[in-house]
Amino acid sequence: MTVRDPVCGMEIEPQDAAASREHMGHTFYFCSPNCVAQFDADPHRYAQTALVATEAPLPVGSATTGVNPALPLVRIDLPVLGLQREQDGRAAEAAIRGLPGVRSAHANTGSGMITVEYDPQRTTTAALAVGLRPAGFRAGGATGFGSRSRPDASFGPTRSSSRRGGGGIRKGSDWPPPA
Repeated sequence: MTVRDPVCGMEIEPQDAAASREHMGHTFYFCSPNCVAQFDADPHRYAQTALVATEAPLPVGSATTGVNPALPLVRIDLPVLGLQREQDGRAAEAAIRGLPGVRSAHANTGSGMITVEYDPQRTTTAALAVGLRPAGFRAGGATGFGSRSRPDASFGPTRSSSRRGGGGIRKGSDWPPPA
């Protein structure tokens, strides 16, 4: 019985494979160390492509949380406030990777996001957010307009708005608007 390498598509005999990996409840076989390295860098990409090719049903996570308890790992893009420089990215990655259940963490300073692959049975998104704090970062959430130009912009009071007297509705303002 031959199997298909999920990276290059070569058909190989399982006993002749250079390596194999377990991912998403399936075993994948590889023709070369190069294909293994590419798979290890982004296993979901290659596994899902391979599963679609074999018409096996794909397990998916929730549209809102990305979590599906049947999936062994969850991937989430977590916004990180203040993630601007390469050294910030390395510090945030190290903080997240040190948490139990985290398999990988990759920061993108351009988007201010960190992509985390984790085991939902061992950690939660709240724990990921708390794990950023010792490195001096905060997980974002809903951000206000202009958040690209001001990475610390978020709803609610901030240090800058507090110094200017806050962002609340003042007496004599036009709120509520006339009916």
